[in-house]
Amino acid sequence: MTGRRMPSGVALTWGVRPPRGRGPAPSLTVEDIAAAAVAIADSDGLAAVTMEAVARALGCTKMALYRYLETKDDLVALMLDAAVGRPPAAIARARGPRVGLTVWALELRTRYQDHPWAIDLPLGATVMTRNQTLWLESALGAMSEWDLAMPQMLNLVLLINGHVLFSAKIARDASAAATSPPDHASIPSLAAHDLPLVAEALSAGLLSDGIDGEADFLWGVECILRGIPTTEPA
Repeated sequence: MTGRRMPSGVALTWGVRPPRGRGPAPSLTVEDIAAAAVAIADSDGLAAVTMEAVARALGCTKMALYRYLETKDDLVALMLDAAVGRPPAAIARARGPRVGLTVWALELRTRYQDHPWAIDLPLGATVMTRNQTLWLESALGAMSEWDLAMPQMLNLVLLINGHVLFSAKIARDASAAATSPPDHASIPSLAAHDLPLVAEALSAGLLSDGIDGEADFLWGVECILRGIPTTEPA
């Protein structure tokens, strides 16, 4: 962070407010603004979130919002912070690192399922919002019993987080496509094209249904934390 200015929207999530100028005291809070924007995105999608729409929902003018936010990017940072929220205490109470990280993954996946538009937002790889940082802290804390170096711990968090995001995205996209599922029956005989395993997967409906159930998700987490449950041939 040395020599870099924290993005103003991220700074707002950390409670850093710009100096007040002259004029009446603000009648809104950044939390009010974030909640209004999240409600619009939950109902109508991220594309529906504009400064005008948020101002209308709050009963103020678009220009009034610029007393709190510098840019639309500030609003997006506030929305992401509000969508992920604070990590639940159940993560810290879990017995053992594997249980704690499994709870962490399930709870974070739920947040993205509740706010599917957040899946496509940038995650702040170098500068994170307040709540994103709390989630990272809770994951690292869950691993405190393991003898891992910090780079290994961070890589494991990124690996699990990637599984969370991909699973949530698959579930969201599969739900959106449910009204017009692909017609795999129209594909020429895959077995005849030396693709018998893909044919088996298609006939079982695995590619149509997606891998979005909780059991499938937990199996993936288990593979990350314990390894793939199989044995190599001698």
